[in-house]
Amino acid sequence: MLFTSCEKEESSANVSKVTNYPTFDMQGAATIFLEKGTPFNEPGVTATEGGEEIEVRTSVRGKYRGGNTLDENVSDYYTITYS
Repeated sequence: MLFTSCEKEESSANVSKVTNYPTFDMQGAATIFLEKGTPFNEPGVTATEGGEEIEVRTSVRGKYRGGNTLDENVSDYYTITYS
């Protein structure tokens, strides 16, 4: 391979940067089955990015009946998304 350039680069400072991606750590099981009417207790999740703890946003979506809240008295397949 041969690489050529028209100008000599005097410095490579600020040319590249390290990108840190968040890491999520779930405190409980990834799948939870509940009997209708049983209270749901959020097991919790923590997120770190570059070694620092960051805020976690949570959203809920019901697959069959829709909605954006988890209702223990309504049978559905709920997905909780962390971001």
